[in-house]
Amino acid sequence: MRSLGFSILKMQILLVLFASPFVLWFFGWRGFSALWFGGIVAMFNIILMSRRLAAANLDVERGLDGSMQLYLGAVERFAFAALGFALGMGYLKLSPLPLLAGFGLAQLVYFWGGRVGFTRDDAPPVKDAPLDKVAS
Repeated sequence: MRSLGFSILKMQILLVLFASPFVLWFFGWRGFSALWFGGIVAMFNIILMSRRLAAANLDVERGLDGSMQLYLGAVERFAFAALGFALGMGYLKLSPLPLLAGFGLAQLVYFWGGRVGFTRDDAPPVKDAPLDKVAS
């Protein structure tokens, strides 16, 4: 779980790094900094998600329901993204288009990066949770 989170983080960095020269050319240094700010917000989101998934896995290993960790993680990531956008566009006055582009590009890695490196046959084993502990 942790290694998959860090591989997604590396891919997010590479994708934002790849977009950086184009944004620098079109928007200048202000756009460049906004792109990286948006990308960093998304990168912190993967760190927050990775921590919550690990906590949920520990809860399941202890025989508890891990879904509360996942719900808290979703709220935590949403609040962090909203505060990041407010800080970037409101307080720092960064350009919204590059900021959202950096966030969006880094978020695209979730769709692409979640599949890289794993096939159905070599995916890590999933421990079965007792059926009475699974949230319905």
